[in-house]
Amino acid sequence: MQEVIDFIKHFKGSEDVFLHGCCYWFAWILKERFNEVGYIVDIFHDPIEGHFIARFIEHPDPLEPADPTVPVRFFDIRGDVTDMYKQEDLENMWIMQLTEERRWGRLMADCREFISPDDHRYPAWLKS
Repeated sequence: MQEVIDFIKHFKGSEDVFLHGCCYWFAWILKERFNEVGYIVDIFHDPIEGHFIARFIEHPDPLEPADPTVPVRFFDIRGDVTDMYKQEDLENMWIMQLTEERRWGRLMADCREFISPDDHRYPAWLKS
């Protein structure tokens, strides 16, 4: 996980941006950078704080099944924030998109236009 911490250090000075309004985008950056490159990364939402974080599970070989005993870690612009969050209190955004499309769409629309209406994932009912 040290490589994740080292990567986050490159964003020094941008903590305010990624904690107040663009936290989803930082979680997305972490997912794009590290998913399937030694980790399984998903974006989670804390409904109380309204904050997005990235969940990391070490997974060195994407062709093999994930090891359920591997510890889960959470990261945001502050670094490793695992001690601040309990997974059962968080919402997996991928699952929300599949099971609660309207809620997911509202959250995305309310959060400073995280996705473009031209994106194929953007719900048609939000376009009108």
